[in-house]
Amino acid sequence: MRSKIARLGKGAVALLSLPLLSACVTMNPQPTAIGGSAPRSDGFLTVSVAPGRSGACSGTPCRIYYKTPALGQDVNIEANGFKVGSFPPDTVVDLGDYSHTRVRITVPGTDTPAAYVNMPNDSR
Repeated sequence: MRSKIARLGKGAVALLSLPLLSACVTMNPQPTAIGGSAPRSDGFLTVSVAPGRSGACSGTPCRIYYKTPALGQDVNIEANGFKVGSFPPDTVVDLGDYSHTRVRITVPGTDTPAAYVNMPNDSR
């Protein structure tokens, strides 16, 4: 009888621990606020911006997320004049890590306003 109770107890602990464990495991953390920075679990920083909205990271390297404009088709994104990729409209996309520079994010060929991300030690 005692071993049956012990087995039930272990099962209950495992079952109750599953939601907590899955909440702690995140493969690609997404910041919640447009224009603000938030620390990631590995100590780097993230910032999320959108067309015409800018933000800053308090440290580098900084992972940049960008909310693509709702243009009805895939959107080409450039960061500091270099093509980052083509992404679906109206989604938050990961543009990668940047360090010690001001990043200007644009959608070439459209009138979408640029977004900027400022970093520490940026003299501009």
